[in-house]
Amino acid sequence: MMHKKLLFFGTLLFLAACSSSTGSSEDIDGEETSPIEQVDMDFDDSDKFDDPVKLKLLEELNLCGPTANDSLTVACSPKFFTFIKLKEDKPLNDAFILKIRSMTMLKSDPVPFPERRILVFEREKGQLVRTNGFVGELVQFEGSKNGVKSPMIVLYDPAEDILFHCAFEWSEGRYVYKSCEGLDIGGGPKPIKAAMKDSISKEIYTDMVAKSRIF
Repeated sequence: MMHKKLLFFGTLLFLAACSSSTGSSEDIDGEETSPIEQVDMDFDDSDKFDDPVKLKLLEELNLCGPTANDSLTVACSPKFFTFIKLKEDKPLNDAFILKIRSMTMLKSDPVPFPERRILVFEREKGQLVRTNGFVGELVQFEGSKNGVKSPMIVLYDPAEDILFHCAFEWSEGRYVYKSCEGLDIGGGPKPIKAAMKDSISKEIYTDMVAKSRIF
């Protein structure tokens, strides 16, 4: 099994090295891309949110806020959390993407978590329900489906030292994996050859779920 996995990633590295930059969608699938909206990857230095709803949401989720017996859990502040509205037809209070800074310790974490996380919530019957979770970085939105913007999320495999640029789209109340659009083994993302894209995307998805990078 290990030999097979190493052979698979060796093939990925070869394909990435032989490919050009992901900047050309024609190299990826022969079609023009939808308008791309870049996502700010920085966190705010302020101690307070610009909208009090954001603090109330964090308090409702009970994710943060040091207690008398726990001084490591982070404060509920924009230094550690960034909100992105999920749906145009719903207020932030009812549907949002929550980005969490690396080395952040939530109330549910035994120790500070070393990587960035993304959680997606939507309110159902008055309660916030988590629809998706990722260990990675939301870098951009490309187009939309069912009235919800489609994200590109970069997932890192520390064992193989590879960044996977994965596309997701909204379907049946949650984000579903669409494909892996590119690999980054150093020097920037490279597209996957069209002939191998479907099979490689499936392998990457299975591996990322098994390693809890997608949950």
